[in-house]
Amino acid sequence: MIYGPLAPPAPADAATAFEVPPSIIIAAGNKSPTRNEVAEGISELSNAAGNVLRTDDPLKLPLPVLIVERFSVESVEIKRDRGWARLQIDSKVLIADGEAHVIRRREKARWELRRTESGWEAVAPSDRIYVPKDVAVKNLAAQLARLTGSDSAATHQETVLRHESQLANLLSALLEGR
Repeated sequence: MIYGPLAPPAPADAATAFEVPPSIIIAAGNKSPTRNEVAEGISELSNAAGNVLRTDDPLKLPLPVLIVERFSVESVEIKRDRGWARLQIDSKVLIADGEAHVIRRREKARWELRRTESGWEAVAPSDRIYVPKDVAVKNLAAQLARLTGSDSAATHQETVLRHESQLANLLSALLEGR
């Protein structure tokens, strides 16, 4: 016998369960942030953004996901209560439009900086999500393990097998040349 209310069903769209934080405090007070503070803040924010890959289908996300091998803060520009951090980003994988594209890229990006009552914050870009490679590997491997252990995988459902293959190929591309 079951006592009490039944547990609510899992949300149909698990992507909403793992939202990307829009910003992070990088320096308390009014003092302008240093390049190191900006780098640490963006790294922490990107680590948290990696949770989007824990969704049921990490290849079908609302925003493109760039899996970052390394980044560096080239400069920080501050004027009054606003500023920009200019970054150089090296990546190998872009997840967009339901597919993973393995393309080695080096790009420049600007992250907005704002002074708030709590201090300076870095604001995540609204057009894509940046995820560090090690965080991506951990979350995608966990997804693959969950899929392979599911009842659907045991019955060899074609869509689950295809999804497992996509995740395994993506992990292989990320782990190549480690």
